[in-house]
Amino acid sequence: MNVDHLLAKAREFISYFETANVRDFVLNLDEKSFMILVGVAAVVVIILLLKRMIRWATFVVALCAIIVLLHFTIPEKGQRMELHDLATLFLLGTFIVAATIYIIFIRTD
Repeated sequence: MNVDHLLAKAREFISYFETANVRDFVLNLDEKSFMILVGVAAVVVIILLLKRMIRWATFVVALCAIIVLLHFTIPEKGQRMELHDLATLFLLGTFIVAATIYIIFIRTD
């Protein structure tokens, strides 16, 4: 394999994480996708807690919480974001970030 082929594969992989692709993924989650997300996250968190990796478990839980929060607060295309949606997003997002910062950086074991 040459370098150009590897770079093309890397560009293709990174394109999955573009903002539009992530937004489409989060907004198009259905019940089955939520159950898969929660199930995989629960298994990963349990394994991390058994290995006493509390900071990584906190990161996984916070990431899943933010995905669920964005799914339920971001409006569909063409709809306006109202004040109560924005307030919910801000308050719950602030709580998730603050709890994550506290557990990862401030709390001592």
